[in-house]
Amino acid sequence: MYKERILPVFNGKGLVDRLYSSTSSVSSQINMPATDIAIKLAQEAEYKQHFAARQTTLYGVQYEGTQRFFSTEHKRPAYNNCINRKSVSLNIPYNSWTSKYNAYSPYGTFYKSYFYRLPVPNIIEPILSDLDNAVFDGARRRAWWSMQPRFEGDVSMLNFLFELKDFKDIMKFIARINFAEILDELTHGIRDLNRSKRSWDPTAAVASLHLANEFALKPLISDCLAILSQLVQCARDAQTQFENSSFLTQKSHYSESVVINNQLTPGTYNNWYIETGESEKAVFTATLEYHFKYTMRSQFDTFLKYWGLSGSFEAYWNAVPFSFLVDYFVKIGKSIHAMEIDKNVNLIPHQYCESILHTKEAGYFLAPARTGNVYWNHATYVVDGIWSRPSVERQLVSGRNVSNYTRRPTVPNKGVALPRVAVPSWAQQKNMLALLRCAL
Repeated sequence: MYKERILPVFNGKGLVDRLYSSTSSVSSQINMPATDIAIKLAQEAEYKQHFAARQTTLYGVQYEGTQRFFSTEHKRPAYNNCINRKSVSLNIPYNSWTSKYNAYSPYGTFYKSYFYRLPVPNIIEPILSDLDNAVFDGARRRAWWSMQPRFEGDVSMLNFLFELKDFKDIMKFIARINFAEILDELTHGIRDLNRSKRSWDPTAAVASLHLANEFALKPLISDCLAILSQLVQCARDAQTQFENSSFLTQKSHYSESVVINNQLTPGTYNNWYIETGESEKAVFTATLEYHFKYTMRSQFDTFLKYWGLSGSFEAYWNAVPFSFLVDYFVKIGKSIHAMEIDKNVNLIPHQYCESILHTKEAGYFLAPARTGNVYWNHATYVVDGIWSRPSVERQLVSGRNVSNYTRRPTVPNKGVALPRVAVPSWAQQKNMLALLRCAL
C-alpha cells in the first residue's frame, strides 16, 4: 500500500491565520504565584484572554510539506513492514513567563511574551544523515531482556537495607557499647540486691513488668504479626493476579533515543530561552507480543520474591560500596536486573518488531532546562495551549521538521544486555561533589 499527500503548515490548534496579539512581548514587575498550580491557572487564563482577542496577520513565509507512506498489507494482528516519511513546516504560538536575564528572585522583573510567534525562518528542507543501524545493536539486546515478564514487587527490601544509611550508623553505635562494663554493673547490682533482699519489696518490679508486657510487648507483637499477615496476603494476591494475566495476549515496549547532532546557538538577554539551529536524533522502539505460562510458588517463596528478600545479583551489586557512583556513568545495575529472568515464567512470544524514528528539525526552539541554571527555576510556558515547565527535551516552535519512520517485523536479539553509558544528571553531579568534599 502506498499513499502520498500534501501537508499544510501547522499554525496551532484551531488557529490558522492570526497572531494572538499585536503586542509581542512586555517586561513587567509581577509577583509570581507561590505554587505551580497557581502559576498554571494564571498563565492559562492569560492564554485564553489573548486567544479571544487574536489579531494581526501571520508572517508571510509559508512552506507546504509532504507525507509518503508505504506498508505491506498482512491481515491484523500481524505486524507490517512500514515506512512513513514526512516533511512539515510549523509556526506554533506560545506564551512564556521567564525570569529576566539579571533576575535571581521569583519576586522581581519577569519577561512575559504574550502569545508570541517567532518569525518563520527562511531555510531549506533539512536533510537526514545516513543512520548506521549498528548504533542500536546494544538497544536491541537490552530490549529483549527488559521486556521479559517476571513476578516481582516494586520494592526490593534487600536494596532498601543496603541503602539505609542509618543502618550503618546503628551498627557503629552498637560497636561502641562497652558490654563488659554493663555486665560488671549488673553483677554489682545483683550483689547489692542480695544484701538488701530482706527489705526489698518485689511487688513494684512485678507490677512494672506486668504493665510493660500488657501495654507494650503484647501490642507490639500483635501489630508485627498483623503487618506480616498483610504483607503475606499482598504477595499472595499479587501472584494470583500475575498468574491470571498469563493467559492473556500482552504487549511490552522498550525505547532508547540517540542524539545524532545538535548545532544550536543559544539566545541572549531576554531571549536566553530561545535556541536557533538544527537538532537531529533517532528513537529506537521494540515491541513484543506474547503470553506466558507461570508455575505458582509456595507462600513462603512468594513472600520472599515479591518483597525482594530472595536475593539477586542486582542486590549484591548494590551492596558494593559506591556502586551507585558507577551506575551514574554505566548502568550496570539496570543491566543486571534486565538479565535476571524468572525461572517460574515460560515466555511464549507471538511476534516481535522494531522501529526507528529518525527526526531532524531546524529553526527556533524553546530550549531545554540547562543544568544548574537558576533561570529555569522561574520559567514556564504555554505552547499551543499546553502549560509546562522547561523539560530536558527542546521544542521546535517555528521552522521545519523532517522525519523518517521505519518499522519491520524481525527476530529479537537475545545477546548479553551490555550496560548503557550515561551522562550524570545535575543532581548526581552534586552528589559526587558532596562526596568528594567529605572525603577531603
